Amino acid sequence: ELVQEIFSLPEITPIVETFTDIIGIVNIREKIVPIMHLDLLQSQLFKNCNISDYVIVMQWEDLQIGLVVYQLNEVLELNNEVIEEDPSKELICDINNDFISGIAKVDYGNIILLNLQTLIRQLEAVLPLIWDAQMQLDLMETSQTNEVEQQLKQEISQQDEENQTPKIISSFYDLYCPNATPEERAIFRQRADNLRQPRESLKVTQKLMPLA
Repeated sequence: ELVQEIFSLPEITPIVETFTDIIGIVNIREKIVPIMHLDLLQSQLFKNCNISDYVIVMQWEDLQIGLVVYQLNEVLELNNEVIEEDPSKELICDINNDFISGIAKVDYGNIILLNLQTLIRQLEAVLPLIWDAQMQLDLMETSQTNEVEQQLKQEISQQDEENQTPKIISSFYDLYCPNATPEERAIFRQRADNLRQPRESLKVTQKLMPLA
């Protein structure tokens, strides 16, 4: 019930110099959605993103957040009777226990259940990050010339230094996909362009229903 939609990983606008688990943002139908990576929840180094990765968009209260994962298997409906809410450390491997809501024991193994509320850590830092990102993107989109764009970038940079707000950079490939081919980069960008389209432009005449 928390999952809103699932799609292939698009080009992400990275955000650096933050103290959160957010690796970047994605413009989903004119709404900025922060993106985090499943690797950050485990005691292992963050790996590169791949063209075959997926983003799971989840809703918690008034905040939407995306989680990058390497693989999707299936959707299961679990009976509460098979869920162990206080699992032993042997079952959860190297995942931080704070992120775990329980372990579901099924016939073919154990399934770790994540706690969405604890995944979104430092919420007071995430919300200003989203607002600042939305403002910066709006400014960049409304600029008409390179001269104006450069001026805006300087103003944003100065504002960042004064307010110590996170900076947006355009180096998704340098940070997360250094081995991406030109063809893969085109696919990443096309996915981002498709997600950016406002709902009204999709020419849908009936009410939309989210499906996973």
